[in-house]
Amino acid sequence: MANTLNLKPLHDTVVIKLVDGEEKTASGLILTAKTQLQYAQVVAVGTGYPSDTGSLIPLNVAVGDTVILHPNTTNLVEYEVEGQKVVFISERAIMAVVTK
Repeated sequence: MANTLNLKPLHDTVVIKLVDGEEKTASGLILTAKTQLQYAQVVAVGTGYPSDTGSLIPLNVAVGDTVILHPNTTNLVEYEVEGQKVVFISERAIMAVVTK
């Protein structure tokens, strides 16, 4: 999936769109804000981490990935870019990539 925004994040910056998670588990448990995972869709990724030799180490996420944010990732600010509400985060704020 190609970057749908006309921007290229730098270094380990990842641009995401927040996705509403399930508020109830399959077994019927109600999830509170403390127990609910924050899902997001990756819409753009940075150029990578600079290594000691000067080359770039690519990020572990790609455009189109669904990711789970680390629980300590708080105060996310949504910006409007080209009509889309997006959030800029460091790749370190991503806890996992959801596999299909």
